[in-house]
This record gives sequence, structure tokens and C-alpha cells, in this order.
Amino acid sequence: MRWFGNVKRFRVEIEEPEPGRVLSERDLDGNGAVTTFTVDPAEGDHSAVTIETRWTPVGAGALVERLLAPAFLRRVYAEELANLEKVATGAL
Repeated sequence: MRWFGNVKRFRVEIEEPEPGRVLSERDLDGNGAVTTFTVDPAEGDHSAVTIETRWTPVGAGALVERLLAPAFLRRVYAEELANLEKVATGAL
């Protein structure tokens, strides 16, 4: 992932606490961030996908991370959701 101008590699543990509905990934090396992907039924044959990340910023850059990360992650998640839609509709 390109993270604030640098390439950052993540080592994560993937779990499926609710098979077919919820997938989570936990950062094993950093700040313990947990990102959860939840799929819920929507109108017709559509689904609604929610992506949420919880983490505790640590270290000297914690304040900057706390201020900048939410907007950055919103952009990343918007791109991820657009890619999911392309795959789901066969446009990719």
C-alpha cells in the first residue's frame, strides 16, 4: 500500500468471524489495526459493503496519523468499493 508517499507492506491475519458476511484483517506488525469488511443484503439482488478500520496510533507520529489517516482511508476504501462493484458487475 502506498501510505503517505511511502510504500508500506502489511502482514495481516485474516479471519472470517461470520462466514459469507464478515471478513477481518488484523495488522500483525504495526499498531494492531483491525479492518472489518461486512456484506449485508440490499435492495433486490444487491449487497451493501461496509469497510471499517479501528487502530490506536502510537509513537511520535500518532497525532499526525490520527488527523490524516481517516481522510486517506476514506479514499482507499472508495477505490476498493469501486473495484468490488466492477468485479460484481463483470465490468473488470
